[in-house]
Amino acid sequence: MTKSYSTFTRGFTLIELIAVIAILAVLITLIFPVLSSMRSRGEQAKCASNLKSIFTAWGSYIADNSGRLLPVTTGQGRWQEDYWTKSLYPYLGFDKPPDGSGAALVGTVAFCPGNKGVPLHTKTYSALSYIPNGMLGGVYTSSGEILPRLRAWPNSRMPVATTIAGIGKPASTLLYASAKEGLVRSFLDGINPGPFMATHFNGGGNVLFADGHVELYKPDPNKLSAVIVLVLGGN
Repeated sequence: MTKSYSTFTRGFTLIELIAVIAILAVLITLIFPVLSSMRSRGEQAKCASNLKSIFTAWGSYIADNSGRLLPVTTGQGRWQEDYWTKSLYPYLGFDKPPDGSGAALVGTVAFCPGNKGVPLHTKTYSALSYIPNGMLGGVYTSSGEILPRLRAWPNSRMPVATTIAGIGKPASTLLYASAKEGLVRSFLDGINPGPFMATHFNGGGNVLFADGHVELYKPDPNKLSAVIVLVLGGN
């Protein structure tokens, strides 16, 4: 006796195909925010690591200069070539002072991976991702004096600290802050600092404090006083 078998292959119907596509679309919708969040957290962690490396370099500079804080700029030459990285470059692993207007800092500890949407290597002053607190170290003029409006800002509530001993509340005093891409020039030289602070990590950016710890800070453009307190070392 022989048995015959009838086999056939059934393809997807149009309705089944549409259902599969719909399911895939839902899965992608659910997964994409998770992946985006994971990437953002990774970039934030890398940014925090950069700031801790900068803090180590900052401390080494101070130790080698008898407790004197490095200036934001010395007032000698173009600011792109005389920014804080000029003083720290030997401690950050650079062979020569990096030019903040070029691509020399992209991919280094001076560059935040959260900076996106702006071609940093083509901007004139955006390769630097981190901006210093001008009240620590000072911004000097070409005559060797601290920028006058820094001495008087804000409302003479705090003199510029030129030595490590001059920092009254290191755990609550901003040292470096993540900056919005394309906006890095000087920091806290008498103008509103809020718009300069980064918001690419869930509406905020990393802030390095003078005691070495890093926190995520979300600037509020409607609360300038809160930023001033952060700069001056409030409670």
